[in-house]
Amino acid sequence: MTETKLSGITAHGASIIIHPSYQLFPHRLELIKFENIFSTHVPHHDFKIKIREDIKQNGLLCPLVLTKENDKYELHSGNHRYAFIKKHANASLCYVAKNRDELFFLTNLNKIVWERHLNKKPVTDFEFLFEDKMKKYTDKCLHLLTEGVIKSKLV
Repeated sequence: MTETKLSGITAHGASIIIHPSYQLFPHRLELIKFENIFSTHVPHHDFKIKIREDIKQNGLLCPLVLTKENDKYELHSGNHRYAFIKKHANASLCYVAKNRDELFFLTNLNKIVWERHLNKKPVTDFEFLFEDKMKKYTDKCLHLLTEGVIKSKLV
């Protein structure tokens, strides 16, 4: 691990955890050790540099998106972020998709949040989930909007 100090990092015993800023579906986040993640993707050099500089400045914005296979997790979204943050931490809160629809939803969610970040339009509500590019993914994962909500708190 290098000496660069990133925001959003905490130490818990032997674990050094990097926390994403945008935890829009906290009930679906799992603390995953990087040693349990595998990826077959090779990061593109130019984007890797852009993402590295952004993480240095702003910390990790969006959770990595994984699927679980036995005791390992396959990385589907966040390969460039992962290549950088694993040099500074050994675990993170990650989204673990339970099916293909959730995988597409969570991956596209991160893309939209990243675009909004670049355009200096931070996420303040969920309205964007029902607009433009995101609506077709949201329609297939409406359960994520109510999952983990305590029903007695709704009334």
